[in-house]
Amino acid sequence: MQEDGSYETGYVEVDQNGRITACTDEMIECFNLPYDQVVGANISEHVPVECYSIFKEFVHSADELVSNSTDNTRISSLPSVQVATFQSSYLKVSFKFLRKQSMHRTVMAMFTYQKNKGLMGSERIKLLRKEPFHSTPKLTLQNKYRKYLEQANIEKEFVIHYQPQIDLASGEIVGMEALLRWNQPTLGVISPTQFIPLAEETGHIHALSEWVLEQACRQNKQFQEDGYQELKVAVNISTVFLQNDHFIECVQRVLDQTQLDPRFLELELTESFFIQNVGEATDKLNQLRAMGVRVALDDFGKGYSSLHYLKHLSIDTLKIDREFVKELSQNRYDRYISTTIINLAHHLNMNVVAEGVETVEQLEFLKSKSCNGIQGYLFSRPVLAADFVKLLA
Repeated sequence: MQEDGSYETGYVEVDQNGRITACTDEMIECFNLPYDQVVGANISEHVPVECYSIFKEFVHSADELVSNSTDNTRISSLPSVQVATFQSSYLKVSFKFLRKQSMHRTVMAMFTYQKNKGLMGSERIKLLRKEPFHSTPKLTLQNKYRKYLEQANIEKEFVIHYQPQIDLASGEIVGMEALLRWNQPTLGVISPTQFIPLAEETGHIHALSEWVLEQACRQNKQFQEDGYQELKVAVNISTVFLQNDHFIECVQRVLDQTQLDPRFLELELTESFFIQNVGEATDKLNQLRAMGVRVALDDFGKGYSSLHYLKHLSIDTLKIDREFVKELSQNRYDRYISTTIINLAHHLNMNVVAEGVETVEQLEFLKSKSCNGIQGYLFSRPVLAADFVKLLA
């Protein structure tokens, strides 16, 4: 577990003969042996047969530990253990500690005890039970976010800002991205990076996502009725919401209610959904395309990019992640990567939009490589609808 609350996952890969073929550093520390003594050895030499029951005991103990917090702070923990097949002939045993600051001391205590005493055993579970848990300022703040999110009035506390998307060939505004903001009455403005993961974890993401989708479509329709040029509105879709069985039904219902032509709606999806759920992704993309809705692949290149799914999935737009854009003028590797993404997209008959464009140098480079569109502070920050119309005038 990292100091910033992110997590590390340790795992071992075992072939069909029970031999360890790969092992992450986190697990090497648990084994307390050199890497070459672990890889190639039989899994039974390091992981007892009853390991899964001990994993389950650890999860139970972790929940018990945080529920018995000494300072009466409300804490939600979500540790998990996964045992799954890997590439058909492998077994993947992974210890996954989700993004929970509440688990920080628990995980660190567990790893320390394992490193000193060897791998697994009921005693280390008992040891963890004895250690009291104390909340941290960061944990206290996150629990406040959770509490206020559960009580939030969506229509009163949340607001949508719109950032224009510019066509580089004409210099005109051709679209806008809808970006959710939370103005919490007590805590003030809370960053989406703080509340979106909590909303996904607690299930509030479904109501939030549907509200954003409806408001964005309704606003776009209003712009059209007010006589402004026809624009597409891009809406970010959480993977959790996308996996909802009623997702397609929800999109269709919103389009029917707002009377927005589907061709003016673009849904921005992330790479993780395509990679992890190729079959489901293909099916839902086909349904969206049949409805006439456009699809964009957000933050391309930032995650575990796979060129394989690009040729099979119906994607209209690739969005170059801002991490590759911000140092275009200083870093030749970012220039190579951005150029490659642009060329790849064009060969696959996709549009390309670069995010986070803030300087004239970045703009000129992207224009020279025939990037289709940009968005970023160089042209405009995300603004309220009332201010967005001033950009259209």
